[in-house]
Amino acid sequence: MISRKMEKVFIKLIKPISENKVNYLTNTYSSDFKTKTFDTFSHIKSMIFLQVSNYNSLHALVDVYKETPSMQELFNLPSISQISRKNEQRNYEVFEKTFQDILNYFVKKVGINKASKKLGSIKIMDSTTIQIAAKLAPKLYYECEKASIKFNILYNYTNGIPEKVNIFPSKVRDMDCINNIIVDDGSIYLFDRGYRDYKWYSTLYDNKIQFITPLYTDAKVLYCGERYCSKDNVLDRDILLGANAIKNKDTDENKRVYREITYTDVNSKNEEIEIRLLTNMRNICARKIIYLYKIRWKIECFFKWIKQHLTIKHWIGHNENALKIQIYSALISYILLQILNIESKKDITMLKVMRIVRTNLLMNVQDVPLFGT
Repeated sequence: MISRKMEKVFIKLIKPISENKVNYLTNTYSSDFKTKTFDTFSHIKSMIFLQVSNYNSLHALVDVYKETPSMQELFNLPSISQISRKNEQRNYEVFEKTFQDILNYFVKKVGINKASKKLGSIKIMDSTTIQIAAKLAPKLYYECEKASIKFNILYNYTNGIPEKVNIFPSKVRDMDCINNIIVDDGSIYLFDRGYRDYKWYSTLYDNKIQFITPLYTDAKVLYCGERYCSKDNVLDRDILLGANAIKNKDTDENKRVYREITYTDVNSKNEEIEIRLLTNMRNICARKIIYLYKIRWKIECFFKWIKQHLTIKHWIGHNENALKIQIYSALISYILLQILNIESKKDITMLKVMRIVRTNLLMNVQDVPLFGT
């Protein structure tokens, strides 16, 4: 075992990754079949190193590796062509399962957040895309000579981490990207208009899964109750949703009474706009529902953060498997940084943690103030 005096910051960063579990995944997926030097664990470590160091290409990673003995002690790294081949061929599910293991480690580390005890866990679902020239990834062609891949994220606002992810070519519509994303776990789910599907809303309603989402202006509704809060200028109405519910009042659709919360907000142009929210939550006041929905912008901040500070906008592979490996590596790195931040017990931002780690990746832990003496 490496003593703390000799332990590198990078080794401390990846410590939550269980080598035994990686070996199990390696055997399960035969991911080291016909592999001589670039084993699965080296692959995982090298992709995390690339993410945290913010190298934008495999060329940069390999060039630095060749000239840095201390980096060579951390993992094996072959030629660029061999790395590219492994990114395209090694089963991405090894990285996906590693992400899930790290997520479980994080949850055990953090425990139940105080906010969870009061409101229940708050989770936000949204998707984002990454583009590249279509000629580099023709099988992922989307439009306008661009190839694109979409990843649909469930972001746990309460704990500040991405909890689930589904990755698809961008031509797949949002509603086809939500398999196994939302479950009945007592959480409050927030999502935008891209997930409009009345049948799906009915399923959520019937399973008592709480949600808040914007209501389209052309939504067909029948009002059956109204409450007005003059203090907040908020209209809170009971509605039946969809043409079937309105026409066939004796069907199951009629038994689903939603709430429509209408209020006025200001857009980026400083213009007043009317916002209509749909929810099935009955036990929370309209003001709190509006507050909860406004939390949804947090996932936009998360997408912006990982695109700015991790290697995710620059593709290092040109097929779907390679891109999934890159995305899962970014998410693993994000959670590892969160864990490191918690363990440091310092009241600092994720960005500062990232900068400290990035600058000192190959330094000994004892020489970096973030980790104490």
